[in-house]
Amino acid sequence: MYTTFNYKTKKAVKEDLALLEALSHGADIEEVGMPKTTPSVEYAINRLKARLTCYQPNGDLTDTQCPENGTVYLEGPHYPEPHRWYAQGTVKNRVLVSIK
Repeated sequence: MYTTFNYKTKKAVKEDLALLEALSHGADIEEVGMPKTTPSVEYAINRLKARLTCYQPNGDLTDTQCPENGTVYLEGPHYPEPHRWYAQGTVKNRVLVSIK
């Protein structure tokens, strides 16, 4: 499975997860190092959730879908580049909330 944003490294995924966690728990946009031009905290949270949404490519052909809640196995970067990282993650409402 993949995230909707084409992360090049697992570290980049972890950084976005940390940003989402901090913003969700009341951190200010400037505290977490986001641009001052970001319209609002809610906008930043929604943007990060959109980037961290999981999907299964060709799921309609293989009859495999990303679970609504539970464990997923991710790989990146996206095809046609060779995969350089793999991770086990936890999703909630199809949004990645943690990875190992």
